[in-house]
Amino acid sequence: MNEEVDAANRFRLERQAKLLSAFNSGEGGLPSPPYHLRDVSMIYLLCRFDPDAARRIVHPELELCDPCLGAIILFSAQGAWGIGPYSACVYGLQIRGHDSPDGYPANFVHCGFVTGKAVQAYNTHFNQRMRPGSVELWRDGDFYCAEAGDGDRPALRVRARHTDRVGPELTGLNIYVGEMTGHPTLFSVGYNARYRDLDDVEIEISDDAPETIRALKPLEVVWPLRVDGMSMTYSAPRSISEPTPMVPQDTLRASVFELLSVMGRPAAIVTRSGRILFANQLAQDWIEGDNRRLIASPTWAR
Repeated sequence: MNEEVDAANRFRLERQAKLLSAFNSGEGGLPSPPYHLRDVSMIYLLCRFDPDAARRIVHPELELCDPCLGAIILFSAQGAWGIGPYSACVYGLQIRGHDSPDGYPANFVHCGFVTGKAVQAYNTHFNQRMRPGSVELWRDGDFYCAEAGDGDRPALRVRARHTDRVGPELTGLNIYVGEMTGHPTLFSVGYNARYRDLDDVEIEISDDAPETIRALKPLEVVWPLRVDGMSMTYSAPRSISEPTPMVPQDTLRASVFELLSVMGRPAAIVTRSGRILFANQLAQDWIEGDNRRLIASPTWAR
């Protein structure tokens, strides 16, 4: 058993060394994706747009959904290994043919702003339509506020009223499409969050905003949300024309387990009944007795 533990520890340390080496030698000091974001605060607005205006903006290789919906997303991430902390504003349109596993349509991100070092990561790997700028989120009494832009005057301002309507904890995978060297590129964003409904949403778009944002002033805000304490993981990108790889479930579990371990997170592989097959060192404190089952904890739940 000790030899197995030593081998596992050696593997973990070697893996960390490789990641650090890649980070130190990468372009501009950037690690390669996946990128993990933690403690994310977000205003998410699902909106309805003018389909005629949207057709002039969406990439010609992509087809819009009907009705013409999309997302305005403003968020700040307190932690993002290698690229953050940072903030971003994402302006997207729902497209056909690239739905997430739960059937939610992919979003083509036609415009957006990113702060700090993260803009290089976006432009290198995901989407050259994203531009450096400023993005701020704050609370003003009963209102959540945000603004984003790349000049002295914000291109976009959002203000929405706080409510006590809190939804269930959600874990899922959303698909996004960007553009690199003129061609669509696809990536996924895994997330875990609990959301809060918002009311009385106000959106202000300035005359200095990019053309795509000015052309797509929302006709209706369909579903406004506020999220705090969210975690997100950006996948590595791939060409939109590549078939989605069929990853065996055991391999997927092992990959996620390793990623969590490298990020310094407790992780365990369990059976359907909850029996632990393997746990990393950080998860050992959560294991109860000889039956090797996880115990619940209010601290962990937060």
